[in-house]
Amino acid sequence: LAIFDVFISQNRLDVPWQALRKFGYDDNLSLHVPESVYRGPEDASWSLTPSARRFLTDLFHQFDSDHDGILSLEDIDAIFSIIPEPSLPPWHPIRSRELFGEFFSSPSMPSVELPRSESFGDLGISQSLSASGITIVSGESFPSVDMSSIDRASLVSTPLSYLDWMGLWHTVSVISPATARAELFRLGHIEDGRTGKRRRGKKKSVTPSYESTPDSTLPSRELRVLLLGSPSSGKTALINSWCGRVKKPLDTRKTKKPMTSNTFVRLKRKNPKSNKGDEYETVVVHFIITEVPE
Repeated sequence: LAIFDVFISQNRLDVPWQALRKFGYDDNLSLHVPESVYRGPEDASWSLTPSARRFLTDLFHQFDSDHDGILSLEDIDAIFSIIPEPSLPPWHPIRSRELFGEFFSSPSMPSVELPRSESFGDLGISQSLSASGITIVSGESFPSVDMSSIDRASLVSTPLSYLDWMGLWHTVSVISPATARAELFRLGHIEDGRTGKRRRGKKKSVTPSYESTPDSTLPSRELRVLLLGSPSSGKTALINSWCGRVKKPLDTRKTKKPMTSNTFVRLKRKNPKSNKGDEYETVVVHFIITEVPE
Protein backbone atom coordinates (compact mmCIF):
# COMPACT_ATOMS: atom_id res chain seq x y z
CA LEU A 1 0.00 0.00 0.00
CA ALA A 2 2.88 2.38 0.72
CA ILE A 3 4.29 1.78 -2.77
CA PHE A 4 0.83 2.41 -4.25
CA ASP A 5 0.70 5.72 -2.37
CA VAL A 6 4.01 6.76 -3.93
CA PHE A 7 2.81 6.08 -7.47
CA ILE A 8 -0.53 7.74 -6.84
CA SER A 9 1.17 10.85 -5.42
CA GLN A 10 3.25 11.00 -8.65
CA ASN A 11 0.02 10.78 -10.68
CA ARG A 12 1.07 7.41 -12.10
CA LEU A 13 -2.27 5.72 -11.57
CA ASP A 14 -1.60 3.18 -14.29
CA VAL A 15 1.02 1.35 -12.21
CA PRO A 16 -1.27 0.30 -9.31
CA TRP A 17 -3.94 -0.79 -11.81
CA GLN A 18 -1.43 -2.85 -13.77
CA ALA A 19 -0.38 -4.59 -10.54
CA LEU A 20 -4.00 -5.24 -9.54
CA ARG A 21 -4.90 -6.65 -12.95
CA LYS A 22 -1.80 -8.82 -12.85
CA PHE A 23 -3.30 -10.55 -9.81
CA GLY A 24 -6.77 -10.91 -11.33
CA TYR A 25 -8.66 -7.82 -10.11
CA ASP A 26 -11.04 -5.99 -12.43
CA ASP A 27 -12.05 -2.32 -12.52
CA ASN A 28 -14.43 -2.89 -9.60
CA LEU A 29 -11.66 -4.54 -7.54
CA SER A 30 -13.44 -7.88 -7.81
CA LEU A 31 -11.13 -10.87 -7.93
CA HIS A 32 -11.51 -13.02 -11.04
CA VAL A 33 -11.08 -16.73 -10.36
CA PRO A 34 -9.28 -18.36 -13.31
CA GLU A 35 -10.92 -21.29 -15.06
CA SER A 36 -7.87 -23.41 -14.21
CA VAL A 37 -8.74 -23.09 -10.51
CA TYR A 38 -12.20 -24.54 -11.11
CA ARG A 39 -10.75 -27.36 -13.21
CA GLY A 40 -8.14 -28.21 -10.61
CA PRO A 41 -5.01 -30.30 -11.02
CA GLU A 42 -4.79 -33.33 -13.28
CA ASP A 43 -5.40 -35.77 -10.44
CA ALA A 44 -8.15 -33.68 -8.81
CA SER A 45 -10.61 -35.45 -6.52
CA TRP A 46 -13.04 -34.43 -3.80
CA SER A 47 -10.29 -34.62 -1.17
CA LEU A 48 -8.34 -31.52 -0.21
CA THR A 49 -4.77 -31.56 -1.52
CA PRO A 50 -1.83 -31.59 0.92
CA SER A 51 -1.07 -28.01 -0.15
CA ALA A 52 -4.63 -26.90 0.67
CA ARG A 53 -4.48 -28.62 4.06
CA ARG A 54 -1.26 -26.84 4.94
CA PHE A 55 -2.73 -23.52 3.83
CA LEU A 56 -5.87 -24.01 5.95
CA THR A 57 -3.76 -25.06 8.93
CA ASP A 58 -1.62 -21.94 8.61
CA LEU A 59 -4.72 -19.79 8.17
CA PHE A 60 -6.29 -21.24 11.32
CA HIS A 61 -3.26 -20.49 13.48
CA GLN A 62 -2.69 -17.07 11.93
CA PHE A 63 -6.19 -15.87 12.84
CA ASP A 64 -6.47 -17.63 16.18
CA SER A 65 -6.12 -14.28 17.94
CA ASP A 66 -5.75 -15.54 21.51
CA HIS A 67 -3.89 -18.77 20.57
CA ASP A 68 -6.33 -20.98 22.46
CA GLY A 69 -6.88 -23.41 19.58
CA ILE A 70 -10.36 -22.00 18.88
CA LEU A 71 -11.48 -19.62 16.15
CA SER A 72 -13.89 -17.14 17.72
CA LEU A 73 -16.69 -15.55 15.70
CA GLU A 74 -14.52 -12.44 15.37
CA ASP A 75 -11.62 -14.56 14.07
CA ILE A 76 -13.88 -16.19 11.48
CA ASP A 77 -15.18 -12.78 10.38
CA ALA A 78 -11.59 -11.56 9.97
CA ILE A 79 -10.66 -14.53 7.76
CA PHE A 80 -13.57 -13.99 5.36
CA SER A 81 -13.51 -10.18 5.43
CA ILE A 82 -11.69 -10.22 2.05
CA ILE A 83 -14.54 -12.20 0.45
CA PRO A 84 -16.99 -10.01 -1.53
CA GLU A 85 -20.27 -9.26 0.21
CA PRO A 86 -21.71 -11.16 1.91
CA SER A 87 -18.33 -11.78 3.57
CA LEU A 88 -19.28 -15.11 5.10
CA PRO A 89 -17.89 -18.67 5.11
CA PRO A 90 -19.08 -20.91 2.26
CA TRP A 91 -21.00 -23.10 4.74
CA HIS A 92 -23.05 -20.19 6.09
CA PRO A 93 -26.73 -20.56 5.01
CA ILE A 94 -26.77 -17.17 3.32
CA ARG A 95 -23.76 -17.96 1.11
CA SER A 96 -24.44 -21.66 0.71
CA ARG A 97 -27.74 -20.93 -1.05
CA GLU A 98 -25.75 -19.02 -3.66
CA LEU A 99 -22.76 -21.38 -3.91
CA PHE A 100 -24.51 -24.74 -3.71
CA GLY A 101 -27.98 -23.98 -5.04
CA GLU A 102 -27.46 -26.21 -8.10
CA PHE A 103 -25.85 -29.09 -6.23
CA PHE A 104 -27.41 -32.15 -4.66
CA SER A 105 -26.85 -31.04 -1.06
CA SER A 106 -25.75 -28.07 1.04
CA PRO A 107 -23.31 -27.94 3.96
CA SER A 108 -24.67 -27.99 7.49
CA MET A 109 -23.30 -25.17 9.64
CA PRO A 110 -22.47 -25.83 13.31
CA SER A 111 -24.79 -23.44 15.11
CA VAL A 112 -26.61 -22.64 18.30
CA GLU A 113 -30.20 -21.47 18.50
CA LEU A 114 -30.85 -18.07 19.97
CA PRO A 115 -33.38 -17.74 22.77
CA ARG A 116 -36.89 -17.18 21.50
CA SER A 117 -36.85 -13.58 22.74
CA GLU A 118 -33.83 -12.86 20.51
CA SER A 119 -35.06 -14.60 17.37
CA PHE A 120 -37.48 -13.39 14.74
CA GLY A 121 -40.04 -15.94 15.81
CA ASP A 122 -41.08 -14.20 19.03
CA LEU A 123 -40.79 -10.48 18.43
CA GLY A 124 -44.50 -9.89 18.73
CA ILE A 125 -44.69 -8.45 15.22
CA SER A 126 -48.32 -9.41 14.64
CA GLN A 127 -49.38 -7.89 17.97
CA SER A 128 -47.59 -4.60 17.27
CA LEU A 129 -49.10 -4.37 13.79
CA SER A 130 -52.59 -5.09 15.11
CA ALA A 131 -52.18 -2.45 17.78
CA SER A 132 -51.24 0.04 15.07
CA GLY A 133 -54.41 -0.67 13.15
CA ILE A 134 -52.63 -2.53 10.34
CA THR A 135 -54.29 -5.63 8.96
CA ILE A 136 -52.22 -8.37 7.31
CA VAL A 137 -53.98 -9.76 4.23
CA SER A 138 -52.83 -12.88 2.43
CA GLY A 139 -53.52 -13.46 -1.23
CA GLU A 140 -51.99 -14.33 -4.56
CA SER A 141 -51.12 -10.69 -5.19
CA PHE A 142 -48.96 -10.52 -2.08
CA PRO A 143 -45.49 -12.08 -1.81
CA SER A 144 -45.19 -15.04 0.50
CA VAL A 145 -42.66 -15.23 3.30
CA ASP A 146 -40.16 -18.07 3.40
CA MET A 147 -40.39 -19.22 7.00
CA SER A 148 -37.28 -21.38 6.65
CA SER A 149 -35.18 -18.23 6.20
CA ILE A 150 -36.64 -16.76 9.37
CA ASP A 151 -35.83 -19.94 11.29
CA ARG A 152 -32.26 -19.84 10.01
CA ALA A 153 -31.92 -16.24 11.13
CA SER A 154 -32.27 -17.45 14.72
CA LEU A 155 -29.15 -19.62 14.35
CA VAL A 156 -25.66 -18.34 15.12
CA SER A 157 -22.43 -20.05 14.11
CA THR A 158 -20.39 -21.55 16.92
CA PRO A 159 -16.64 -21.00 17.49
CA LEU A 160 -14.56 -23.61 15.68
CA SER A 161 -11.79 -25.87 16.88
CA TYR A 162 -9.10 -26.90 14.42
CA LEU A 163 -10.82 -30.21 13.65
CA ASP A 164 -14.20 -28.46 13.24
CA TRP A 165 -12.54 -26.00 10.86
CA MET A 166 -10.99 -28.73 8.73
CA GLY A 167 -14.18 -30.81 8.81
CA LEU A 168 -16.19 -27.95 7.32
CA TRP A 169 -13.69 -27.52 4.50
CA HIS A 170 -13.81 -31.27 3.82
CA THR A 171 -17.60 -30.92 3.66
CA VAL A 172 -17.42 -28.09 1.13
CA SER A 173 -14.92 -30.06 -0.96
CA VAL A 174 -17.16 -33.15 -0.96
CA ILE A 175 -20.17 -31.18 -2.24
CA SER A 176 -18.21 -29.23 -4.86
CA PRO A 177 -14.42 -29.56 -5.22
CA ALA A 178 -14.42 -26.68 -7.73
CA THR A 179 -16.20 -24.37 -5.28
CA ALA A 180 -13.76 -25.31 -2.52
CA ARG A 181 -10.80 -24.51 -4.77
CA ALA A 182 -12.33 -21.17 -5.76
CA GLU A 183 -12.96 -20.22 -2.12
CA LEU A 184 -9.39 -21.13 -1.19
CA PHE A 185 -8.12 -19.03 -4.12
CA ARG A 186 -10.08 -16.03 -2.85
CA LEU A 187 -8.44 -16.49 0.55
CA GLY A 188 -4.97 -16.51 -1.02
CA HIS A 189 -4.20 -20.15 -1.82
CA ILE A 190 -2.68 -20.98 -5.21
CA GLU A 191 -2.51 -24.68 -6.06
CA ASP A 192 0.04 -26.19 -8.41
CA GLY A 193 -1.94 -26.64 -11.63
CA ARG A 194 -0.07 -29.77 -12.69
CA THR A 195 -0.66 -31.98 -9.69
CA GLY A 196 -1.97 -31.82 -6.14
CA LYS A 197 0.57 -34.32 -4.88
CA ARG A 198 3.57 -33.49 -2.76
CA ARG A 199 6.73 -32.85 -4.69
CA ARG A 200 9.68 -34.94 -3.77
CA GLY A 201 12.96 -33.31 -3.14
CA LYS A 202 14.79 -31.34 -0.52
CA LYS A 203 12.98 -28.41 0.99
CA LYS A 204 14.23 -25.78 3.31
CA SER A 205 12.82 -26.20 6.77
CA VAL A 206 10.74 -23.22 7.81
CA THR A 207 9.93 -22.63 11.43
CA PRO A 208 6.26 -21.65 11.69
CA SER A 209 5.52 -18.32 13.36
CA TYR A 210 2.71 -19.87 15.40
CA GLU A 211 2.39 -22.52 18.06
CA SER A 212 0.66 -25.55 16.59
CA THR A 213 -2.33 -27.05 18.33
CA PRO A 214 -1.96 -30.76 19.18
CA ASP A 215 -4.74 -31.73 16.77
CA SER A 216 -3.08 -29.98 13.81
CA THR A 217 -0.08 -32.29 14.04
CA LEU A 218 -2.11 -35.51 13.93
CA PRO A 219 -2.39 -37.56 10.72
CA SER A 220 -5.91 -37.60 9.32
CA ARG A 221 -8.10 -39.15 6.68
CA GLU A 222 -11.62 -38.59 5.41
CA LEU A 223 -14.48 -41.02 4.88
CA ARG A 224 -17.52 -40.12 2.83
CA VAL A 225 -20.78 -41.57 4.16
CA LEU A 226 -24.10 -41.70 2.28
CA LEU A 227 -27.08 -42.22 4.59
CA LEU A 228 -30.04 -43.65 2.66
CA GLY A 229 -33.59 -43.84 3.92
CA SER A 230 -37.19 -43.10 3.12
CA PRO A 231 -38.73 -39.73 4.12
CA SER A 232 -39.34 -39.31 7.87
CA SER A 233 -37.28 -42.42 8.66
CA GLY A 234 -35.00 -40.59 11.11
CA LYS A 235 -31.97 -39.78 8.93
CA THR A 236 -31.63 -36.24 10.26
CA ALA A 237 -32.09 -37.37 13.87
CA LEU A 238 -29.38 -40.01 13.43
CA ILE A 239 -26.96 -37.44 12.00
CA ASN A 240 -27.79 -34.94 14.76
CA SER A 241 -27.10 -37.60 17.39
CA TRP A 242 -23.89 -38.72 15.70
CA CYS A 243 -22.51 -35.22 15.26
CA GLY A 244 -23.67 -34.15 18.73
CA ARG A 245 -24.26 -30.53 17.80
CA VAL A 246 -27.85 -30.10 18.96
CA LYS A 247 -29.37 -30.53 22.39
CA LYS A 248 -32.47 -32.32 21.06
CA PRO A 249 -31.38 -34.55 18.15
CA LEU A 250 -34.89 -35.97 17.76
CA ASP A 251 -36.40 -32.49 17.37
CA THR A 252 -36.17 -32.32 13.57
CA ARG A 253 -38.10 -30.81 10.73
CA LYS A 254 -38.55 -31.78 7.12
CA THR A 255 -35.66 -30.53 5.00
CA LYS A 256 -36.25 -29.17 1.52
CA LYS A 257 -32.78 -30.19 0.37
CA PRO A 258 -30.36 -32.92 1.52
CA MET A 259 -27.72 -31.65 3.91
CA THR A 260 -24.10 -32.73 4.30
CA SER A 261 -22.72 -32.76 7.84
CA ASN A 262 -19.41 -33.73 9.36
CA THR A 263 -17.98 -35.13 12.55
CA PHE A 264 -14.69 -36.69 13.59
CA VAL A 265 -13.20 -39.32 15.88
CA ARG A 266 -9.72 -39.94 17.19
CA LEU A 267 -8.52 -43.51 16.79
CA LYS A 268 -5.48 -45.41 17.93
CA ARG A 269 -3.52 -47.47 15.41
CA LYS A 270 -0.14 -49.09 15.26
CA ASN A 271 2.53 -46.69 14.12
CA PRO A 272 3.71 -47.94 10.69
CA LYS A 273 7.00 -46.03 11.05
CA SER A 274 7.86 -47.63 14.37
CA ASN A 275 10.31 -50.51 14.58
CA LYS A 276 8.49 -51.82 17.62
CA GLY A 277 5.14 -53.49 17.16
CA ASP A 278 3.59 -52.13 20.35
CA GLU A 279 3.77 -48.40 19.56
CA TYR A 280 0.53 -46.65 18.66
CA GLU A 281 -0.33 -43.26 17.21
CA THR A 282 -3.50 -41.18 17.21
CA VAL A 283 -5.28 -40.71 13.89
CA VAL A 284 -8.16 -38.35 13.18
CA VAL A 285 -10.93 -39.64 10.92
CA HIS A 286 -13.35 -37.09 9.47
CA PHE A 287 -16.78 -38.45 8.54
CA ILE A 288 -18.56 -36.47 5.82
CA ILE A 289 -22.21 -37.55 5.93
CA THR A 290 -24.82 -36.80 3.27
CA GLU A 291 -28.54 -37.57 3.55
CA VAL A 292 -29.84 -39.39 0.48
CA PRO A 293 -33.65 -39.65 0.36
CA GLU A 294 -35.07 -42.63 -1.50
